[in-house]
Amino acid sequence: MADEEQTETAEEAETEAADEAKDESEVEETSDKSPIDLANDAAERMEKANKERAALQKKDEKILAEMKLQGKSTAGGAPVEKAEETPQEYKDRIMRGEL
Repeated sequence: MADEEQTETAEEAETEAADEAKDESEVEETSDKSPIDLANDAAERMEKANKERAALQKKDEKILAEMKLQGKSTAGGAPVEKAEETPQEYKDRIMRGEL
């Protein structure tokens, strides 16, 4: 499983480097493009960002599932149940005027 994560991370790093180089070249070419081409480029970037977000969401789901299977959670622990009040404790509380 660690090998898969390393492979995914390496692939992501390569694609990010290629995308950054592409973005830099696009900045120089924007003055020659029509508004429609610019809108298409923006749509492509949004689609790419959505795919990356979906991949990250899947990773988060896997991590949370593993934590649950291991008995861990992000919320902390089980709720603390209040012990039931005995008749003597109830009488004492009422006599003190606490409700």
